[in-house]
Amino acid sequence: MRVRDKARVSGVGNRNQDPWYRSDKRSLTFSEELISLVPLLDVKVTYHNKIDGTSFEHLAQVYEVSSESFLDEVLVGLSDEQRELVKTSHASRLSLVTDESGNPYGRAALSILSDDGPTQHSVPTGGVSVGGFNYQRGAGLPVPYVGVVEGFTEEAARREAFSRASRESVASWATAQGELINRSDYIKSDLIKACESIVTANGDPKDLPYCFNQGGVITYKQAKCLIDGLSEVFVLIKPEPGQTFAFFGYQSLPSILLEKGLDPSVFLIGHRNSNAFESSAGKVIFNGQRRTIHEKDLSYSASAFKTFLGLVKSTWNVLPKMVVQPKQVFNVEYKFKPDTYWTIALTRDQ
Repeated sequence: MRVRDKARVSGVGNRNQDPWYRSDKRSLTFSEELISLVPLLDVKVTYHNKIDGTSFEHLAQVYEVSSESFLDEVLVGLSDEQRELVKTSHASRLSLVTDESGNPYGRAALSILSDDGPTQHSVPTGGVSVGGFNYQRGAGLPVPYVGVVEGFTEEAARREAFSRASRESVASWATAQGELINRSDYIKSDLIKACESIVTANGDPKDLPYCFNQGGVITYKQAKCLIDGLSEVFVLIKPEPGQTFAFFGYQSLPSILLEKGLDPSVFLIGHRNSNAFESSAGKVIFNGQRRTIHEKDLSYSASAFKTFLGLVKSTWNVLPKMVVQPKQVFNVEYKFKPDTYWTIALTRDQ
């Protein structure tokens, strides 16, 4: 396939639903728009602009080209600095998403970029490709990823695509991603973020840190063992402006929790702070009009707690009763700081 164009075009089409779109991203040239469409196209594409001399060649062997070359096409809309940062963090972990027979569904790496830094407003999400061309709207893997997966569409207008990868395929890919993560390359909050994603994708995070308990971080399996021996567990939350609550994240771990051991039944979950409840429910709960909570009350951003709730449900084989309440969270009395924190108490019905 050969494309020749005599002019450069900026801002082609409506990018508002593009998987890589961010409001602060620069406009793409025509050649960059073309590159962004074809990372998973198994046909050779050669482009040459006669006016300015720019050109590129996309190779048909999309599952064989180097990870760096593949990501150069996937990340074409980013600046050179941003692209190199993403490649440094993900190229070595770029792997195939395959079915049970080993047939490839795409190439992707679990996204574990820090929430801060030069790409915080333009971190790429994953693309979905149908017939070799990326879609402006799509539902790929259930967790943030860098790469492109094959998909299908049920719309005649071909406006939205969905991944063809099965639940089992995604789980296997996620488990393998966890094994590829070099623990020494990332801070603990990023590793907790990766663990949350792997669990969400039904993979096995193995020895990745999952949450904070007592005096340090513990794995998902260790948390499950602790929960199994308890009839009540508590998740730390804190009051927030606007009459609501938020979950403590590991990034904002209070120093006192490091100095004093938490009660074994108390957990701090999530890699960063996140809203606990939807706004209307949050105000009702904050003002004490109701303290018993339900899953529908949880904020969309409370993904870490939803994962923890799933762990509790699967361990106890029952949906726990959930109540917002203050609790003395430490094992010993501390004279100069209050021992009482707000928590969500999850109780196993007897």
